[in-house]
Amino acid sequence: SLMKRFDTAPPSDRENRDFRMNVEYLANEEKIANFTYADFLKETDGLKFTGEQWAMPQVGDVVTGTVKVIGEEGAFVEIDSHKVKSWAQVPTKYSSLKPVSSVEEAGVAVGQVIEAAVIEIGARSVVSGDKDAVQYILSLQSIELENAWEKAMAKFDSKEGIDPFFKVTVLKMEVWGASVMTEDGLVGMIANRDLGNKAGDAGLVGAELSVRIQQVRQDNKNIVNPRMVSDYPIVFSYSSVMKLELAKKYKVGDVAPAKINQFNPASMDIEIDGVPFVMRKVDVTSYRKPFELSDIFATDEMIK
Repeated sequence: SLMKRFDTAPPSDRENRDFRMNVEYLANEEKIANFTYADFLKETDGLKFTGEQWAMPQVGDVVTGTVKVIGEEGAFVEIDSHKVKSWAQVPTKYSSLKPVSSVEEAGVAVGQVIEAAVIEIGARSVVSGDKDAVQYILSLQSIELENAWEKAMAKFDSKEGIDPFFKVTVLKMEVWGASVMTEDGLVGMIANRDLGNKAGDAGLVGAELSVRIQQVRQDNKNIVNPRMVSDYPIVFSYSSVMKLELAKKYKVGDVAPAKINQFNPASMDIEIDGVPFVMRKVDVTSYRKPFELSDIFATDEMIK
């Protein structure tokens, strides 16, 4: 091409006439730009753009971008963190770890600089009149999920100086227990057995409970909308927190009223002031011959 010939030799008189260009003009332009065309060719690997610095974002990369437009489908973002400007979208469903109806509700605004994770490349553009274009799909939810898990694991591991308790909101009651959400947006569950006298109580929906992590299911960490009980990434304990509160009321040697809820092969489930406990056979009597607790006690019976 003409510009490549400028790199190796002065242009011919004919090229000067046809393109109204001369060496002095090119030199002046290079001076203004503060780099030469030869520099440009070197930087871009001869216009191939194969260098690492020209690499386009890939799935899993975290990119920086500026929110340009907000629409019904989400926010449209210009990616700023790579040398080649790229167009991207943050769909509403990926704009927050918590349930939101719009990106504005997630705190996204025009002109805002955001960091988001690339979750799809080459997606068909949803911009009106731009049917053949493709774009990146970005997720703020992925960033929030990673940060939320970092905080959660610090509590679970009982790191020094970290409060091990969570404040969770009850989302809904299920036949197996309660579905709850932390303040950071992590979804977890509390089994009926751990809810004590709150099990099955529909009035608990919307209530805020103090809990701590009982179990982390590592394989489910990326699940944000669990459908089955086995999908939940975190199992919370409500009873462990209630027991700590109950301990403030009683001291060693006190006699407490308890209600029998259920019999098990070697124990029975009881509750004291609505807090669940397990009482073993060996805690009832030292009698060594085989016996059934149900032969001695009855469900819903009050004992001390």
